[in-house]
Formats: sequence, structure tokens, C-alpha cells
Amino acid sequence: EDFNEQTYQNYYTDYDYFNLLPLWFAKRSKVPCRILHAHNIYTSGYEKKNPIAVKLYMAGFAINTANATVLIGVSKEAARSAFGEKNMKNVMILPNAIEVDRYRFQSDLRIKMRKSLDIEDKFVIGHIGRYENDQKNQEFVLKILKELLKTEPKSHLLMIGDGKKLDGIKQMAADLGLSENVTFTGNVSNVQDYLQAMDVFVLPSRKEGLGIVAVEAQTAGLYCLVSDRVPREAKVTGNIEFLSIDHGVDPWSEAILKKRGYMRTDTSQEVISHGYDIDLRSGDLEKLYLESVGKDRTE
Repeated sequence: EDFNEQTYQNYYTDYDYFNLLPLWFAKRSKVPCRILHAHNIYTSGYEKKNPIAVKLYMAGFAINTANATVLIGVSKEAARSAFGEKNMKNVMILPNAIEVDRYRFQSDLRIKMRKSLDIEDKFVIGHIGRYENDQKNQEFVLKILKELLKTEPKSHLLMIGDGKKLDGIKQMAADLGLSENVTFTGNVSNVQDYLQAMDVFVLPSRKEGLGIVAVEAQTAGLYCLVSDRVPREAKVTGNIEFLSIDHGVDPWSEAILKKRGYMRTDTSQEVISHGYDIDLRSGDLEKLYLESVGKDRTE
């Protein structure tokens, strides 16, 4: 009787209760190509969820996995969490590809963006992520900035993204006395341009299926500091370092400060060589669709 629209949204967002049977129905409707795609670490945080919800969640994955003709994961960790170890031999790892040319480092665009954001003389740390839950760990990003300012007073944080927790993060920035040192952009349609304005990119996530924003940031020539909970498949250049979030912000601030004066270069060819060019990957996906028709592994 207390089940209202907000409750529905919360359940749907947190547990995907209503995503238990789509591939079961699809198989019985004789849909020839049924793809199940894993893009996150789904088992992370199970201990914090309602045990009944976890069982429903796991049942949904089991049912969909059993009725899919194709299993795809953006990383091995994501695939393993969704499909289970016994199904890994049937999984295709297909990284989220990007339009490499859009993210390629451009020095003239960097100058233009920094001027428009009034951060021309700043040491800019960047972060991109939704403010929907605790996955992206934006509180940790603010704490990094607080520590950085003790050594580098020109430090400035560029935060891109939107979501229901954004106001709370803004309030935390104010409480820490950081409001003048942070630019919150909200949602933007030209993320690639904002990457040009940054000096270092940080992603201290609690979990990631892949961490595609880290791939985009590397493509833009940025040095990236990411959580050790980000899959290693996100390493597509030598400009990335994996750090723990369990030992506080000091190691992060120290690593960031070492990158002052870092000279960015065009790293796009490295990204392409790791298979993240959408022009190449889209062909692979089209081939997969066509080849999977008539080949039902569930029969």
C-alpha cells in the first residue's frame, strides 16, 4: 500500500526488479538475436543491499544469461560479475569505443576553453561523473582538492556531471571552504572540449565496469589517476596510474602535484591500437549481430 511512484523509481534504479525476464520472453517470442551486455561491477555493494533484493537481482541475471544468445562485457570484471565464472568462456569482451578524433588533444582548443572558464592561470584537476549514488566518490575528489591547496594555491577543480546528489556535493564544497576553487558545470554536451581545459584527471570510483571517461581523458592526452577498482582494461596509454582509495587522499594529492607542468601530447594512436576506435568496433558489433542470428547457444 506504500508502493508509490518514488518507491518504484528507487527499486528500479537500485535493483532492476523489473528487468528479470525480458530475454526469457524474447526467446519464447523467437527473437533470433538476444544480447546481454554487462557494463558495470554488479556484485559490488551486495552486502549493503536487502538480502531479498540481492536474490532477486541475482535471479534476474541468471534468467537473462540463460536465455541470451550473446554475452558481452565491457571488461572481464564486469562480465564475471554479471554472468558468473562458468559462463566466461562464452563471453565476448567488447570495450566501449569512442570517436577518437573528437577527443584528440588540441592545444588551441585548450587555450580557448581555459579562457572561457576563467581558469587560465590555474592548475586544473578534472572529474566527470553522475551524482546519483556513491559510485563515483565525488566527496573524495573534494578532499583531494582540500589537500592540494595546502601546497598549490592555484589548484582548481572542474566537476562535470549532474544528478540528485549534486546539491549535496556543492554544499560539501561550501562547508570545506572550496566554493571559489570549484567549477560545477552540470551536464554538458561537449565533454571532449572540457577535457582539453584540464591538467590532471581523477576518477576515485568505488566500482567501475570499465571507466570509459578514463579512456576519453587519456585520448585527450591527460594524465589520469584512477581508483584501483577501475578495471585494468581502462589502461590504453602510459598516462594512467591506479591508486587505492582506502588510504586517504595524501597519495592522490602527492601524485597529482608531481604532474605540475606535465606536457600533453597526442596519444590517439595508442588508444586506437587498444581497440577503442568506434569506427573499428562498430564493424565488429555489426558482424556479431549478423553471425548470432540462427546460432542459439541456449538450445
